[in-house]
Amino acid sequence: MKLRRIQIQDCVAVDVDFREADLSQADFSGTDLSDSLFLVTDLTQADLSRARNYRIDPSQNVVKKAKFSLPEAMSLLYGLDIVLVEE
Repeated sequence: MKLRRIQIQDCVAVDVDFREADLSQADFSGTDLSDSLFLVTDLTQADLSRARNYRIDPSQNVVKKAKFSLPEAMSLLYGLDIVLVEE
C-alpha cells in the first residue's frame, strides 16, 4: 500500500498493520503506535520523533534517514541480535 507523506501526528494508531507499506516521508510525530506491525515497511525519511510504543526491526524495514527520538529510539536495538547491558 502506498501511503507516502501520510500524516498521523499526535494521535493513537494502535494495532495498525503497516506491513509492506510505503510510508516514506510519513509523519508519525507524537503518535502512540502500540501493537502496530512494521515488516518490509519503507520508512525512508519518515518522522517518528516523539512517537512511542513502536517495535520496528531495522533489519526487516527500510529506515534510511528516518527521524527518531530518545529514549524511544533505543527499541530499534532489540532487532539487531545484540546484548544490551545496563550499567
